[in-house]
Amino acid sequence: MCTPSAISNSINVAANIFGQVNTISNVVNESNYRTQLAINNAESAKNEALRQRQLGINEARREKLLGIRQASTLAAKNAASGLDISSETNYYGYEDIIDTAYSNAQTIQDNYDLKADSYMEKANSYLDSARMNNKSTKNYLLNYALTGLGDAAAAASNWYKKREGGDVFDLF
Repeated sequence: MCTPSAISNSINVAANIFGQVNTISNVVNESNYRTQLAINNAESAKNEALRQRQLGINEARREKLLGIRQASTLAAKNAASGLDISSETNYYGYEDIIDTAYSNAQTIQDNYDLKADSYMEKANSYLDSARMNNKSTKNYLLNYALTGLGDAAAAASNWYKKREGGDVFDLF
């Protein structure tokens, strides 16, 4: 027989279950959002790292060409002045200009590589954040499920005890 308290209990249980499902759904949606945001940020950071590396290559190339151009200009000025441009002294001067340009180019590229490495570290940090977020959500859901099973077991035990005690306690 269906008693008013049994009906009330059933409604409360149903409302509680609906509330728990809604809470779990919100937690999962928030987790998915945070995970996707971290993945998007990681992709952006990886792209910026690639861009920085390419900028370094381009700037280093430009610096080398500038050095070669300066050495060529100096050679042309020396030739116009009537100097022997193939003399050892002039050759070492041209070589110094080019060596300096190559050294500067390497420094420029190293600086851009450091920036790129920094962006890659950020990308890895974002991906670690996404992994930790997923793990945290799984742990939360597992804990929630185990707590729910414990509550269900306690309710079943309570119901069984009331049935054993001679009380008529219908679920519906």
